[in-house]
Amino acid sequence: MGGRYRYLLEHSIAGEDLEALRSGLEDEPHFRLQELVGKGPLERMLEEGELAIDVAAGARFYAFGPSIEILSVYLPEYVIGVEVAETLDHGLNRRRVECFRYIGRRGELVTVPLEYALSLEREIVPGTEDLPRLRQMWHQLPTWARVAYKQTYVVELGDLDAGPT
Repeated sequence: MGGRYRYLLEHSIAGEDLEALRSGLEDEPHFRLQELVGKGPLERMLEEGELAIDVAAGARFYAFGPSIEILSVYLPEYVIGVEVAETLDHGLNRRRVECFRYIGRRGELVTVPLEYALSLEREIVPGTEDLPRLRQMWHQLPTWARVAYKQTYVVELGDLDAGPT
């Protein structure tokens, strides 16, 4: 069995944050996005201050989440990426589909399962958070993530404790 994987990340980097980010990434051996998108394209994105990644891969890129976590050390806002993971059978039919949102904030990473839909072309379209699974992992989330999700899903998660604020 094989798989198909897609990685999405769009993030604008303010000019005042670019120098610190580029300098910091030089000393980060675990920042490996260049393996996913190529060294040249990543350099151009960093020069322009626009990370725009939409890459398909034949193997899972386990360094995607950790790379988002590292970016978040140097950037003042959340860094968010999405992974679409398809498991295929021997006939290349989909056996399983999973989508995840990776959220980096101040060097901390949260991974949240997403719902998805199929387009008319049978392409996987990542959706919103999978609320039943989010509820299951609620107490493992850091306070900042619980507060943010309570603000986003006021009605759906209103009965859950966000923790100390």
